[in-house]
Amino acid sequence: ESCMTIYDSSQGDEKNKVAVGVAFENLPEEYRCPVCDAPPSNFNKVLLQIWCTDEALVLINLTSI
Repeated sequence: ESCMTIYDSSQGDEKNKVAVGVAFENLPEEYRCPVCDAPPSNFNKVLLQIWCTDEALVLINLTSI
């Protein structure tokens, strides 16, 4: 099961000492989820799409790829 943690290369991972800008594909072999300690093989790739309307409502669509 997934804890739904999202790895965002624009944020890095301070707990695991991963610098900002490191792509998921370039994470070290010993990398583990900072929340549930799962290995990278347990992560699912998702496409994140964000739309803004005139009312400043933000809609987020997470799609598994």
